[in-house]
Amino acid sequence: MNQKNAVRLLFLCFLLSGAAGLIYEVVWARQMALFLGITTYANTAIITAFMIGLSIGSIFIGRLSDRFANPLWLYIVLEAGIGLYAALTPQLMVWLQDTYAQLGGLYGVTGTGSHILRFSLALLLLLIPTILMGGTLPVLVRALREYLPNLAEATGKLYGINTLGAAMGTFAAGYLLLPSLGISGTIYLTVVINFGVALTVWLLANRLSKSLQPTKKAKKKKQTEETVQIEVPRLSRRGMIVLAAGFVLSGFAALVYELAWIRSLTLVIGSSVYAFSTVLSTYLFGLAFGSLLYGRWSRGHRHSDPFMTASYLEVGIALSALGGLFVIPMLPELFLEAFRAGLQKNFALFQLYIFFLSFLLMIIPTLLLGVLFPLVTTVWAAQSKEIGRNVGSAYAFNTFGTIAGTIAGGLLLMRLIGVEYTIILGAAVHMIVAGLFWSLGSSGRQKSLVVSLSSIVLFVLLVLAVPPWNRALMTSGIFVYGQRLAAAKDKNVLKKSIDSRKILYYKEGIDGVVAVTEAKSGNRMLVINGKIDASSRQDLPTQVMAGEIPALIHPNPKRVLVVGLGSGIMAGSIATHKSVESIEILEISKGVVEASEYFKKQNYDILNDPRVDLIVADGRNYIAATTKKYDVIVSEPSNPWISGISNLFTREYFVSADKKLARDGIMMQWFQTYKMQREDVKSILHTFNSVYPYVSVWMPMAGDMVMIGSHKPHTLDLERLRKVMAEKQVKRDLERVGFYEVSDLLRTYLIGGAALKAYTKHARINSDDHPFIEFNAPKNLYSNTSLANIYDLSRFLNNIPLDLPVSHIAIREGKEIKMPVMHLDIETKQKVTPDKPIGKFQTTRQLRTGGKNAAMGVLVTHTALLTFDEGESHYIVSTGYFTNPLNEKTMQELLQNQFANGILRGGTVQMPGNKKAFWMQEKSRDLHLGTIWSCGSDENRTSLYHIALVKHKGKIDYNLGEELKAFTQKFKCR
Repeated sequence: MNQKNAVRLLFLCFLLSGAAGLIYEVVWARQMALFLGITTYANTAIITAFMIGLSIGSIFIGRLSDRFANPLWLYIVLEAGIGLYAALTPQLMVWLQDTYAQLGGLYGVTGTGSHILRFSLALLLLLIPTILMGGTLPVLVRALREYLPNLAEATGKLYGINTLGAAMGTFAAGYLLLPSLGISGTIYLTVVINFGVALTVWLLANRLSKSLQPTKKAKKKKQTEETVQIEVPRLSRRGMIVLAAGFVLSGFAALVYELAWIRSLTLVIGSSVYAFSTVLSTYLFGLAFGSLLYGRWSRGHRHSDPFMTASYLEVGIALSALGGLFVIPMLPELFLEAFRAGLQKNFALFQLYIFFLSFLLMIIPTLLLGVLFPLVTTVWAAQSKEIGRNVGSAYAFNTFGTIAGTIAGGLLLMRLIGVEYTIILGAAVHMIVAGLFWSLGSSGRQKSLVVSLSSIVLFVLLVLAVPPWNRALMTSGIFVYGQRLAAAKDKNVLKKSIDSRKILYYKEGIDGVVAVTEAKSGNRMLVINGKIDASSRQDLPTQVMAGEIPALIHPNPKRVLVVGLGSGIMAGSIATHKSVESIEILEISKGVVEASEYFKKQNYDILNDPRVDLIVADGRNYIAATTKKYDVIVSEPSNPWISGISNLFTREYFVSADKKLARDGIMMQWFQTYKMQREDVKSILHTFNSVYPYVSVWMPMAGDMVMIGSHKPHTLDLERLRKVMAEKQVKRDLERVGFYEVSDLLRTYLIGGAALKAYTKHARINSDDHPFIEFNAPKNLYSNTSLANIYDLSRFLNNIPLDLPVSHIAIREGKEIKMPVMHLDIETKQKVTPDKPIGKFQTTRQLRTGGKNAAMGVLVTHTALLTFDEGESHYIVSTGYFTNPLNEKTMQELLQNQFANGILRGGTVQMPGNKKAFWMQEKSRDLHLGTIWSCGSDENRTSLYHIALVKHKGKIDYNLGEELKAFTQKFKCR
């Protein structure tokens, strides 16, 4: 193997090593977040622990590499060690999770020492592999010292290649590996990469060692290029301190930028897993290209004064970062242009455009940062002959700065001064560093002084010219609502949209940007990171019924746990029930807690209810730690396409919640049908059903589903329902969303039992290890799938009778059976007791197609069905609920559709109350007689149309006239 190929092979290995390192970081952070929480505190602890390991490894392994004649053997050990440790992490994560539960408990989730505990556990897990990772750069620089005698070129190339690999690893993890292989599969594939790199270098170690011996040409080149290092002035102790301080501060500002850019871009492109992968990989690509360009440039150029070069780079970074503040306000409109061009219809093309927007903001400062690292590292390393040690220590100094930037930027700066001023502060730090590096320079002081003063003036002018942070624009949710806005012909639609809303509350908190806006209509909206998550009007039915349905189903809900405060409306609805003794509300964001105050009228001032205990913590984290048991757990998080929130839709989360339920407890989980593929909807239903054997699904409003799960059959006790719904507070709560009586509630029942199992039979389980919903859902963010999903379910349920989970459906009063839920009284001799109901109460849906509004047929032909026997007759009474009154022709068509064998004859008959009914007799002797008429309830809510079918057992002849006469006496509208 010749020299060039040997080095190219090492470069390829280091590229793969960088990719593996970032894949591990992404995956391990996800795994640890599952039990340490998804709060910024937990994420900061994980990132800080990762960085500490890198810095330690760069220092100590860098020193160790100088003792090896052939450092490649040390590099082999590092790569193999990383792979070996990573292969054990799936088991280590389980052990660490158990350790956390034992050590922490609730104190580890909410106590003051929780942050220290999280950091300690993260450091415990990540220290060994990150130390090994931190040593790879100084070891390879030392190994290639003979072939690349120009230290600047060596450092620039290797750091650039490794960082390029990191960018590729970030991209691969987010877009390819995790969606297809899951967590464990991704880890094991990456382990193969590590071992493959180690094995490759091991097989060729001796050859590489020989091939890397310098040739005569290389020796001559080395002698020439060593002058570059000799020209770097020797620094005094004070100079070394200044250089180190500058490198630390530069790393600090770089991480502050990264966090601020992620926050600002998230408000424009969304919070999906793909958005984070895009922003992070863009940042790393910029660093990589800058470092590679520097390595290429340094091959044929000499540093006349590297300190002045570094000073100018720092100024360029500061000014370009400030320039980004002029770009950020342009991003929403640029994003809107993508919708106007229809890019959202092609997922790959749309993601490419998002990369473009990210590059537009970050490319110049990240390129300059990429140049700065190898330049300063070269200066530092040239101060002595211990290359490995010095490269390692330089890397460590920069990493120390990134650790400080992670902590300060993530936990303090954006919360205290906001994104805009955080970026300005970072730019100011770079200007200070420019001054530090300038003080170390020696050439052209008079000229450089002019340039420096001019830079300071330009910096001040840019700061003064920075446009004020447009809160309304940055919380407009363009990534969600852009498609609708783009459909408007008005080019100023975005401006008019944000001008039409008034901001009542705005806070850039640790965990995101929270706002409350109010439209001209008076509708108040809770906006989290640009997305509307609750409102005082539009989402009110779902918010109310998500709390009411489980409270009405459970026979005696006393202890309730609410996951997600939001507007507080759902918790407020639960609190209207007198039986509820305590409500624990889990909310991850303090900003959301403060914002809920603007919904006091709608949530009945829930946070001041003496029964309420508000806990600011990660919901999943708290549930795993608590030892309490609850009668009802209600979970209404945001959408599953949001990274982090998706953890509340996995099987492991449902299992964790299930363990905290009391003996007869029930779990409620909300999820959406809109912007979700049919397979994804089925997956969530199936995943929930795999934990809870008894599941009922309700739809309080189109697009929203509420799942109720339990380990015992749960039923709506109609007798209890009437009493509870008559309570003043519950009655007021239900009536504000159009639920006046039991029938209104039962109409929201969708599916359950055996039918649900059949519908989701082949669906996938959404798990922590294979969270494919998180990766699938964002791909449908701009698809209107709600109607298609309802249609698919309705088609499956077409004319399939479903038993509703209800009891006490009939009340005996004298000769009559009162059916309040059906608005019908039935005169029958049948005995009716709580233990012996009149029959099964079922629901069917008739899928209607054709007509001008075929879709409405799916939504309005929801019918309630009752069956019972009396003597030799079998009665099937069906109640249809329609949003609009039906004409006589349509009523006859509906009745005719009940007969599969054709109609023998038909006519009309008078029902009690002068109600005209249509009757028909089937040709078959199985189903003889059917009638239809209207009871006509309150037209402001809905009209009711009752269909009654009479089926005789066996071949019995009867007088049709007498049968119709008896029929009119048996059934009466209430």
